[in-house]
Amino acid sequence: MGCENSGFDELGYLSKYPDVAAAVTRGDFPSGEEHYQKFGKGEGRAPPGEAPKREQFGCQKFEYRAPSAQTAVDVFQGHWACDLGPLLGVVDTGSSNLFTGDRRPQMMADALGTAGRFDGMDILEIGPLEGAHSYAMERLGANSILAVESNREAWLKCLVVKELLDLRKTRFVLGDVNEFFRSTAQHFDAVLCSGVLYHMADPVNFIRLMAGASNGCFVWTHYFDEHINSAGFTGTEVRNDALTVTYWSHDYGELTGQFWGGVAPNSCWLSRDHLLATFAHFGLSEIEVLADEPKHPHGPAILFAARRPGRELGS
Repeated sequence: MGCENSGFDELGYLSKYPDVAAAVTRGDFPSGEEHYQKFGKGEGRAPPGEAPKREQFGCQKFEYRAPSAQTAVDVFQGHWACDLGPLLGVVDTGSSNLFTGDRRPQMMADALGTAGRFDGMDILEIGPLEGAHSYAMERLGANSILAVESNREAWLKCLVVKELLDLRKTRFVLGDVNEFFRSTAQHFDAVLCSGVLYHMADPVNFIRLMAGASNGCFVWTHYFDEHINSAGFTGTEVRNDALTVTYWSHDYGELTGQFWGGVAPNSCWLSRDHLLATFAHFGLSEIEVLADEPKHPHGPAILFAARRPGRELGS
């Protein structure tokens, strides 16, 4: 049922996407075509000579098969990041095992919940992607989950997942999370921010807003290390609320708008020390680093929980 052309311009694809060429050179993928089939289509990358089909989710306007989970996921055929097969018995979704093999929701419950669960807790999730962590947090007893997604395609896929997996505690909303924080005084028992912070153009202000919305945050993000990923980054000293840090800015270039990341054409990373110091500065100073991956293939990454000392979550 796919809409792809039968031929594939390997050299053209690698020329168009230097990051993929680098990954093939490192041995992460045997070829550009392999990357395109497993990830590129889902990231909205187009083969050479084609424009990204961001507005087209399927090849046909009407569905002629009986209703099923397969017909629902096929609306976004070739665009899924996650593998929904183990839960729904469907085929042709993504390859990531976020629904069935990601330990981060349980690690968050261990760090910020009670007895390894979220019972009675109201959680804010930033950037749910396809709802995998939302699904896990519901299973861990969350009272409610408000999931804010700025990518329209990702938001629609979350709604498909919500229906297929019968998520009853989660509300997926579409919009910019910075504007959400500025427009609400709502307070949450905990905030989940996974794969989002390193896409922010103003990370310090984003952390300030997050810290103001809860007494506990669970974060997975990349960070800057001058010995590892200095190429393509430009450092600028920034002062915010008596806090001085260095913003390491880089442009997405031709990848802008072709992946599920940030809404701006550039983002700013913080060093590990400045990252943790910023959370501490805005009151979340009880920090537990749960994992640190300086050799992560996409740049150094860290997983941590940050709490406000002496305050119960949600108070």
